[in-house]
Amino acid sequence: MTVNIHSLFVEKGHELEAMIKDPDERLAALNLWLSDRGLKPRESIGGNDGEQLILGIYHVDERTPRFHRTIYCAVCLKDGRIIELPMRYNANGAVSDGAVFVVIIEHRGVQYLALVKEWRHSVGDWVTGLPRGFTEDEDVQYSSGGSSLGSLEDLRVPGVRVLLREMSEEIGDDAVVGIRSVASLGKVFQNTGTDSAAPDIFLVSVVFPPEQDMPSLGRYDGEVDHKSRLVPIADVPGMIGSTLCDMHTLTALLLADRYLRSLSVQNVAILV
Repeated sequence: MTVNIHSLFVEKGHELEAMIKDPDERLAALNLWLSDRGLKPRESIGGNDGEQLILGIYHVDERTPRFHRTIYCAVCLKDGRIIELPMRYNANGAVSDGAVFVVIIEHRGVQYLALVKEWRHSVGDWVTGLPRGFTEDEDVQYSSGGSSLGSLEDLRVPGVRVLLREMSEEIGDDAVVGIRSVASLGKVFQNTGTDSAAPDIFLVSVVFPPEQDMPSLGRYDGEVDHKSRLVPIADVPGMIGSTLCDMHTLTALLLADRYLRSLSVQNVAILV
């Protein structure tokens, strides 16, 4: 099949005449365009059983390629109307959409949850939540080139590379050294209305020896717009819905709590 990416782009009012007529060819063109930019491919453009159907692309916002691209698609609704629908793709999404981390640190018999307080311009306020991050180019290159830090096969997983980098930056290198286990809690779509992203969610267990003082938190600690903190697990339920109101955080905590309960180990649940 010959795929013409340029034919993927259509003008408003001329979508039906200009679009690639063969749906399979249209999907192939869209996936080739996404692949060229390291973005996540699609399995379908819709159109079956009353689904909305992608006809083509109107335009693309690529001003922040380090983080994401927004594709404005021509979409045909079930009633035949054609609308413009934005879809946001995370950078490097073909490899990983980034990660969210539930980091539990145990020290002298007390368990703590690592949180980060950041200024978010989108809401114009401080937001406290779990550490998380986008997949950077270095994470993708590292995963394809193998590990120089040890023999852990998990280091080949980009999501884990994001984990190690973000933990080092936000919590500190001592926390990375103290990792005892990393459990994958799966992927969760962050906004099915507009985003393609489904970040990896990890539960990380860190143990500091009792004779060692709790280390200072991360290289961002003390900066005006980025503050790391440790909260006793027992205090977390009272923070839900007030201090902790970020959807990434609430979803990850729910998955971590369910996972810990499945282990049938006492005193490990987060939400009660």
